[in-house]
Amino acid sequence: MNKLNCKDSSLAYVFGFLLCQILVTIATVVASVICALNNIEVEVLEQFLKNPWGYLILVSTMNLGLFLVFLFYKKKSKVSIFSKPKPKKILIYIGIAILSFVMLYPIINVVDTWLIKRGVESSEFPYKLNTQGYLISIISLALIPAVFEELLFRGIIFNGLKPYGKTFSIVVSAVMFSVFHMSLNQTLYPVLMGLLFGGIMFKENNILYTMIVHFVCNFTTITLAYFNISFVFSGWVYVAIACILAVAFLTFALIYAIQGNKASKQIKISRNEVYYFAGCLIFMVGFWVITIVSELL
Repeated sequence: MNKLNCKDSSLAYVFGFLLCQILVTIATVVASVICALNNIEVEVLEQFLKNPWGYLILVSTMNLGLFLVFLFYKKKSKVSIFSKPKPKKILIYIGIAILSFVMLYPIINVVDTWLIKRGVESSEFPYKLNTQGYLISIISLALIPAVFEELLFRGIIFNGLKPYGKTFSIVVSAVMFSVFHMSLNQTLYPVLMGLLFGGIMFKENNILYTMIVHFVCNFTTITLAYFNISFVFSGWVYVAIACILAVAFLTFALIYAIQGNKASKQIKISRNEVYYFAGCLIFMVGFWVITIVSELL
């Protein structure tokens, strides 16, 4: 029996974010002290971001925070989220992941271009994406987030929201997933993919499938950047057609993901849980707004 509720999801969400920030701050301070003791004058955080190995350290440190929160709340959850995946379904979800990325790419490309023209920094790699950087990026930006972000968001947060309804849990967890990225140019894509991840988790109740889809999507992004492959879309007619196709495919993908599993008995959210949920969401959205404003200034 699932003992997680909306309050648990809200607190896990905030604790995961804060613990990520605290651990990164500690890592940066420790590295700065070591540099100071050795008379090395360097902006540690900047150097971390410019070096693929340093970036891997930062990502690993951040995701350690997500894992610790997952372990804490997993003790309360009685839901088994791991089971042996079926090869046929693995292939199906890999196909859905690739097609989702291809279909959504035109929309994301148009939004990114629009934001860049208005002074928002692009989400390009902070370091040179050579062969070494590419291989390290597969670990730091594809594998690690696919595992640890899914543990928190689909393992804890989604399961805490699930008792309140299928639509509520899928949509709200997707929005929370997007806000967690704290970036304007990483707002739309995480929402859309979060809907798909939530749908898959609802149907399968097996987090390994969402990890696979998450990894494939991130891996595709990194690979296209490494081989400098881009799809140019000029003209609003092509963009409109691409948007229609993307929405249609994502709809069918969601229907496939949701179909075949019935929701458990839906319960009403209590007033106390509403307060926790609203407070935590306001806190996170507040941070998101501050981050967005700093990007625009």
